[in-house]
Amino acid sequence: MLTIPNCIFLQELKRELLTNDAFQAKKKQIQEEKETPSEFIIKDEFILHQGRIWLPWNLPLLPTILAEFHSTPTGGHMGIMKTMARVRENFI
Repeated sequence: MLTIPNCIFLQELKRELLTNDAFQAKKKQIQEEKETPSEFIIKDEFILHQGRIWLPWNLPLLPTILAEFHSTPTGGHMGIMKTMARVRENFI
């Protein structure tokens, strides 16, 4: 799916999320929810929702993610609808 090795991509994504205010606020909110189970979980420093990685909209890495799912040989230039469907399979 991604043309760059997943471990490198995930490491870069984690680095960006560590400094992203929206991500840190969401993570803190999830950690502080003690009484009601959240639909979000924290696993391996990622916020997951139904098995997909939650990303804030202001994340600088988003254009790279979109390019990987659209413009690369494995992305396949499938058009906006198919590209967005593939992104949604992995990210929210």
